Amino acid sequence: MGAYPRPPRRRRCPVGSREYTVRRGDTLFSIARDFNTTVAELRRLNPRINPNRLRPGQVICVPRREPGPPCPPCPRQ
Repeated sequence: MGAYPRPPRRRRCPVGSREYTVRRGDTLFSIARDFNTTVAELRRLNPRINPNRLRPGQVICVPRREPGPPCPPCPRQ
């Protein structure tokens, strides 16, 4: 068998964004919050996804920013 080079991987995400793998419990809102962006921006980057049916392991595009620090816990009342 001859070794053939693999073709370059097709880019899934537009320039200025990167791939993110959905984890259990993620929603578009929580992902937007974690990446300091908006749900509207995530929907623009991922026009084919159903925001009501995200599943763990699904790969979506997010803006190329590092996740922000976790939000502080809500004060107890």
